[in-house]
Amino acid sequence: MMSVRHLIVEGQTEQQFAQRILVPLADSKGIYVVTNPPKTGTSKRGISARGGGAWKHMVDPARNFLKNPGIDKVGVLFDVYGSEFQKKHSELAGPELRNAVKSDATESILKGLDVDESRLVVGPVLYEFETLVIAALASGNTREKPTVVREARAALKKAHGDVEAINGAVSTSPSHRVAKWWEDSLGKRYEKHIDGPRILNEVPWPVVKKACPTFAQWVDAFLD
Repeated sequence: MMSVRHLIVEGQTEQQFAQRILVPLADSKGIYVVTNPPKTGTSKRGISARGGGAWKHMVDPARNFLKNPGIDKVGVLFDVYGSEFQKKHSELAGPELRNAVKSDATESILKGLDVDESRLVVGPVLYEFETLVIAALASGNTREKPTVVREARAALKKAHGDVEAINGAVSTSPSHRVAKWWEDSLGKRYEKHIDGPRILNEVPWPVVKKACPTFAQWVDAFLD
C-alpha cells in the first residue's frame, strides 16, 4: 500500500516546488504526497484565499491532518523571515534561530494532541525560499544569463558558502536580491511562483540538496 503524506506550504512558490520536485521524488519511493497552502480567508464571492497567511493559518490544518490515522506524515514548510517567530527570537540568528523556531512551531501544533510526534515534520526555511533559487543559479546549471549566475555566486561567497544564511536588510532579503537581478540583468519582473520553481526544476535535485543541507534534512525526514 502506498504511504500517504500531507504537506502544508506557506504559498504558491512552495506549492510549485512540492509539485515539481517533491512529488516525483516521493513517487519514486512509493509515497503519495498531497500539498496545498492553507486557507487564509474568504472573498465576498465566497472564494477561498490560500497562501501568504500567518503561522496561525497553518496550525489547525496540521493538527487536523495529524488526527487522521490514514495520513502517515504531515509536513509543514514556511519562511522564518518576517514571521512572528523571528520577532519572538530577535536576539538569535542562523542555526540557533532556526532551531528555536522549529521547536516553537512543533510545540504549537502538537500541544494537547495525543499523536505520534514523529509523524510531524516541521521545516522552517531560515530566511526565504529564494535561498534555494540562489543555490540553483549559483550552480551554473540553469538557462539564466551569466550576469545572474555571477550575482548568485557573489551572494553565496559573501555568506561564506552557506546559501541558507543569505540575508541582509529588508531590501536585500533573498527574494529582493533575485528580483533586482532580474530587473537589472534581464529587464523584467521576477515572478516568484513561476520563475522560482522553474529554475529549481532545471537543476538536478542532488545539486540543490548539497548546497542546502538543512533544507535537505527536512526533505529526507518528510520522505523517509
